[in-house]
Amino acid sequence: MKTAVVSMAVGQGHCEENFTQMCRFIEQAKAAQADLIVFPQNVISGYALGDLWLDQSFCERCDRYNARIAALADTIAIVWGNVRYRGGRLFNTAFFAFDGQLELRVKGYSGELCNDARYFSCMEGSELIEYKGELIALNFHDELQLATLNITLDTSMHSLLPRGASQIYVNAGGIWLDERGVHLLDGRCFVSEHSRILHFSEHAPGCYLADAAADETIVFADAHTRMEALLRQVEACFGRCSLPAQEQAAQRLAKRYGRPWLLEEGGVRFQTQTEDGQGALPSLFCSFTPEELVAAGVLESVDDCSIAQLFIACYAQTHSLRGVCHHALRDGLGSQRITELLKDPPAFVDALLACMETYYAQRFDYRMPESERYRLKEELLDYLQERNG
Repeated sequence: MKTAVVSMAVGQGHCEENFTQMCRFIEQAKAAQADLIVFPQNVISGYALGDLWLDQSFCERCDRYNARIAALADTIAIVWGNVRYRGGRLFNTAFFAFDGQLELRVKGYSGELCNDARYFSCMEGSELIEYKGELIALNFHDELQLATLNITLDTSMHSLLPRGASQIYVNAGGIWLDERGVHLLDGRCFVSEHSRILHFSEHAPGCYLADAAADETIVFADAHTRMEALLRQVEACFGRCSLPAQEQAAQRLAKRYGRPWLLEEGGVRFQTQTEDGQGALPSLFCSFTPEELVAAGVLESVDDCSIAQLFIACYAQTHSLRGVCHHALRDGLGSQRITELLKDPPAFVDALLACMETYYAQRFDYRMPESERYRLKEELLDYLQERNG
């Protein structure tokens, strides 16, 4: 099949605007003679709406869009995420529509950014969908079913990677707020045919075609584009926000991106330092790496970042302590503190392992056995010695 996947910034609560975007992308896909177009989860309503999900009239209005979308599935199959409201119960749902056929799958409670049980109900059961010679499974989270094509819709801070199956993954672009700060959801899309990648995009809104007969397409947005997207998303959700005016990072950001109100009092106020006060990695931008913050003009140099920020920024990408070491050893990367520690490899490894233990304890309530800590330390010391020649 020729497939179209859509990465878009979903306006929170802006149903008609989101539907208008969908219509434009559907027309593009039809003009390109695509067989299937896939939109992200909660593409009509957005997800981070809090108690607005308790408003019956709003939920009913969101639900009515499903019939309007299904009516557009005449020459093309459409997959999208939206809510279904029945009998006073709200279901977070993935829909498939084509030529009068409508199939659905309800999202459960498992997963990193799962349904909030205060608002959403669960319903078990789904069947594979037959279309164009494929058996299609509608998924959420990191599911992979026994189907010839898995389609996964989700809003995730840590998007899935292709896993050697025929798979379509679409993640909504947007923001997510937690105790560390505001994260920019990457809007990742990929289409894979077994081990072959047909399309991969990240932080790049648009409608992308994937065809087994064509070359693969890889699209990444640069740090400036992502920073502008984050600021727009924050302003759409919270209005004009402010940062501590005395912080150099805030001053550079306000000037470079033409937002002088970031330095004014009033509105939602975000901090520009981590809670422990070490380093200057803005909590507003904790989904950016130190290098990207430098490229976007928020930090003057990565010397502003400490060993803890290096670990947080790099380990989440690589899930490898060797990966963190690699970043630390690269030319131009590393704060003064990291540079000092690298002169004493055992001290650097001890600091790195301390960060890892804190990370595991806070996130997974896991305590590393002493034997595992000793093994990792020896392995990392050997690695550093090898890299240092």
